[in-house]
Amino acid sequence: FKGEIDAVEWNNPYDDETMGLPEAAPYCYYPGWWEPGATYELQIDRRLWEQLPVEYQEILKVAATNANVTMLAEYNARNGKVVERLIQSSTEFIPFSGEIVQAAYRKTFELYEEYASNDPVFRRVYENWNTFRTQVYRWNQINELSFINFMVGTARGS
Repeated sequence: FKGEIDAVEWNNPYDDETMGLPEAAPYCYYPGWWEPGATYELQIDRRLWEQLPVEYQEILKVAATNANVTMLAEYNARNGKVVERLIQSSTEFIPFSGEIVQAAYRKTFELYEEYASNDPVFRRVYENWNTFRTQVYRWNQINELSFINFMVGTARGS
């Protein structure tokens, strides 16, 4: 890159560094609320899935799970190392303001609601996803977030 880029949305520090983005613009805005972590998904037509032998279904489930878990672990490890290098090379990590994140959140859910009102399949998936998300967030607040806050405080000597 030679400085011709005004802005770019990418996924994580490791990929940013691999593509040379910090050389074009030494700024990394966070949180990546639209994609907080890397996740693979595998979509298979239900009719075709049901035609597969059970052992093939299990092979696909295990392979997909393994790919997702391995990729997440690799990115967590890589991003930790890269963040240190980027900070030392003067890349600035800048948080989006609460106002920006809230506006993006509102617009996202307005769009979801619009899609849900026009598409019964989307509505069914969206409602199930939203119920699940709410349940997961409750547990994440109780356990995961409190653990992360404790560990970050401990690592900083608080």
